[in-house]
Amino acid sequence: MTTRTAGPRRRRDWTTELNESERCELEMGIPLIDALALDDAQLELAWQRHGETLLAEFIGEHPGRRPFAWYRFVGIPQHGERRIIDSRFTREDLISLELHGILDTWMIPPLQESQQEYLRRCGELTPDELIAIEGGASW
Repeated sequence: MTTRTAGPRRRRDWTTELNESERCELEMGIPLIDALALDDAQLELAWQRHGETLLAEFIGEHPGRRPFAWYRFVGIPQHGERRIIDSRFTREDLISLELHGILDTWMIPPLQESQQEYLRRCGELTPDELIAIEGGASW
């Protein structure tokens, strides 16, 4: 009896177009489907290829916020992480909440300053975002 073994599985070329799970991982830090999760190198390459377009779309839909990958590859390297505002915790206490090596929490009550506060403090809000925020758009 001859046993056939499949060769290595080829991953589709996600660098030309993102599927919904990959887009979700760039936006939120977690994939829709765990089996499709990107490793750090793939996440960075996907951000390099799609970040400019994704960022513009994201800001248009969510003024005062940024996608997860923006924090991972732009915001944190330039400005550091969002501040922890819950005095009961230190950064070390929250290591288990990291995604791709960064702290990005959405807890209620909040553990970190809001994205809008962070972006304002770091001078990253665009003029259009400031208008939208003053007009009532919020997160």
